[in-house]
Amino acid sequence: MTSLAVFNYRFRTLVDTRVKKVFKDLHLISDYSARAIRASALVIALLLHQQVAFAQTSVQKLPLYLPYSSSALPELATELDNSLNKAGIDYLKIHTADYWHPYQQGLRRGRLGIYFAAPHFVSWAIHKHQFTPFLRLTEPLKYVIAARREDAHIFEVNDLADRSICAQKAVNLDFLLATSALDNTLLSAHNKSVNSVPDAMKYDNQNCHAFAVSDHILRQFNLDSPERFIRLKQGSEYTNYAFVAHPSVPQSQLEQLTALLQTKEIRMILAPLTKQYSSKTKLVPTQKDDYPFDFTKPLKIYWGQ
Repeated sequence: MTSLAVFNYRFRTLVDTRVKKVFKDLHLISDYSARAIRASALVIALLLHQQVAFAQTSVQKLPLYLPYSSSALPELATELDNSLNKAGIDYLKIHTADYWHPYQQGLRRGRLGIYFAAPHFVSWAIHKHQFTPFLRLTEPLKYVIAARREDAHIFEVNDLADRSICAQKAVNLDFLLATSALDNTLLSAHNKSVNSVPDAMKYDNQNCHAFAVSDHILRQFNLDSPERFIRLKQGSEYTNYAFVAHPSVPQSQLEQLTALLQTKEIRMILAPLTKQYSSKTKLVPTQKDDYPFDFTKPLKIYWGQ
């Protein structure tokens, strides 16, 4: 039995014992006042039991961390929560990455939860904290650096020296690619964090001289407007984003979630998120070998060994 379960059991036992004592004492009294007191005691007992149940529910909610901003996808968490509850899964609490630090540090420190995470984060959680990956996107993940074709002064990656490359927050893979983009180590570009790199490309953000973006997004832009962007640098290929669980999450819950997250209904709800990393929204079962320790190498200078 976990320490939380022991606490709940002892607390409930204490409440039961005290209420029973009240009833026993009141049983010796037969007048009307005693019956009124007995009724009041019953109400108090019921309220105490409700508080215990509420405390259990609140404390035992398992965090489900999703890497997106609620302002960008305001309906996703509500729709997902409704579908999960409808399927009988009421033990999850959805957290977005509006506050990036708790999400990132949760993976770095191995904190309790289920995370939908990038491959280098998944690998870190597996090899440093014995997390279990259970579902992943099917396509490989690869980031590239692209620039506007019309910017004639930017022809190769070293032309970005002292210019801005727009990427997501540190230490996402696109951020890491932008950080190490220039071939000459004496030169550097400036990382500019944006909530959505595709939006910065779509709406022609002039603060961005280049963009670190997933390869499938760039290919989509080039299908729509073949002359708009050029590819300056290509990053390494990784196994795509995956759901990964803290080692204390029961196997029965993982099996339940594995089945539910692959349903058409949940896939459609998650599509605005998963399409940021893959042209296909299908999730397939995965295993630890899909995320070798080498995937953590880009994190070394930021998170240590």
